[in-house]
Order: sequence, then structure tokens, then C-alpha cells
Amino acid sequence: MDIDDKKGVLIKMYLIGRTLVKAGKKLDKGKTMLFITLFLLDEKPRTIQELSVLFSVNHSFMSAFISDLEKKGIIKKKLTKDHRFRKVNISVKGKELRRQIAHEGHRISNTLSKNLSEEEILLMNKLLDKLNVSYDELLNVFDYDTLKR
Repeated sequence: MDIDDKKGVLIKMYLIGRTLVKAGKKLDKGKTMLFITLFLLDEKPRTIQELSVLFSVNHSFMSAFISDLEKKGIIKKKLTKDHRFRKVNISVKGKELRRQIAHEGHRISNTLSKNLSEEEILLMNKLLDKLNVSYDELLNVFDYDTLKR
């Protein structure tokens, strides 16, 4: 691959990145967290502490988030003698919401991949995984603070 090919790839990556940033600005972070929480709880009940660690947020934030979902009937807490080990589980209403969110996710995924073959989708997943590793390495090496000056 010559330098012009690499430039073309970089330009395309930039354009895709710019589109994803625009889409990300339209996403509600609370809804994204709700979506992930519902899928995690559908796998198995978890404690608030486990969820806090998985989301890298403090316990009080997660506790308030879970309490709000409980008030809305989306999740339910299993009663235990020691509240520190109380498990949180998805409710029937939460399962229906998770199903609706998954359906919408499939619709979006199908729209984005309609022009790709199954082989191309698998290859793209592998390539994105490699780029993600490279991106993590870049973040560890490159000092973005120097650019802000």
C-alpha cells in the first residue's frame, strides 16, 4: 500500500469518525446506560456495586440510577437481610423495554450494513477490533493536552 492509499484510508476514517461523533451527540447517555443495564440484568441479577464497577461510576450515582429505574417499574430489587448484597433484576416491563430497544438496534444495524456481505461484516469487525487496539495504544502515547494550548 502506497502513501496515497494510506491517506485515502485516513480520510475515510476521519469522515466515518465525524459522522459517528455527530450521531453520538444525538444519543442520550442516560438511554445508552439504560440499554446496557437492561442487557446486563437480563443475563443475571447483579448488585449495585457490580454495576458500578462495570460502568466505572461511583456507587451513589449507580444507586440513584437504579432507584429511578425501580420507581418506573423497569427493574426490581431482591430483598436480602444485608442491603449491600441486594441483587437488582430486570422486571417484566424492563424485559419488554429491552426487547423494543434490541429491535431498534437491529433496525439500525441492518440499515448500516445493507450494502455489505456477511464476509465484509466479519472482516470489518476484525479490522475495527485492530483499530481499537491501535487507538488505545495511541491514547497511551500521544499527549492531547499539548494540542489544547
